[in-house]
Amino acid sequence: MKNYKLGQYEIEDLEFALSDFEKQYGIHFNQDELNSIECVEQLTEAISNKFDYESSSDCTSQRAFYKLRNVLNKLNTGNQNIKPDLELAELIPRKGRIQKVKEIETELGFELNVLQPKNWIFYSAIFLWIGVILLFFFHFFYALILAIFNYYFFGFIFKKGKEFKVSTVEELVNKIVMENYFRVRRTSNTINKIEFKKVVLEWFSDRMDMDKEELKSAKFI
Repeated sequence: MKNYKLGQYEIEDLEFALSDFEKQYGIHFNQDELNSIECVEQLTEAISNKFDYESSSDCTSQRAFYKLRNVLNKLNTGNQNIKPDLELAELIPRKGRIQKVKEIETELGFELNVLQPKNWIFYSAIFLWIGVILLFFFHFFYALILAIFNYYFFGFIFKKGKEFKVSTVEELVNKIVMENYFRVRRTSNTINKIEFKKVVLEWFSDRMDMDKEELKSAKFI
């Protein structure tokens, strides 16, 4: 595939995605390190090299699926034949879904961040925040009051969201691996670097809304 050069906005999206990844995984790149990286493939390599762990060929996705399946069976979700293509909405009904997800998170030992409000609420929040930003140019005081209201109101609404961000068990497993790679490894201080670089690429692809193959060959300069 022909190398693709990222545009300015795409580079900014990549920087935000990298910042989120650093926070999620507790790593940090200084500017000198970033200046020496010329493409996304080099970036994924540099990220994997931040983890000086023992190499292991274990399949993390498989391990994550078994771990999630065991938790779901333990909590008696009502469907013992849990397969990757099973719909989450079928597995965990909307009634009591927030509490059930919390129970799953407790058993797993980390948050899933898998629920959200309905789309119209999400887009309404975006629209109102745009309105707040515009209002700051005309009436700072009223904009500040509205910003505070939006922060607490939509913060509460989003916590009560019952819609799944992903559709199937397989998609949830992929999300778990992408955001909690070392937590679901058989041995947490080991790494499969070939696999992990794919996880990193998935992270950037998901947050930049770009095709993985196109992103993998992308250059900065």
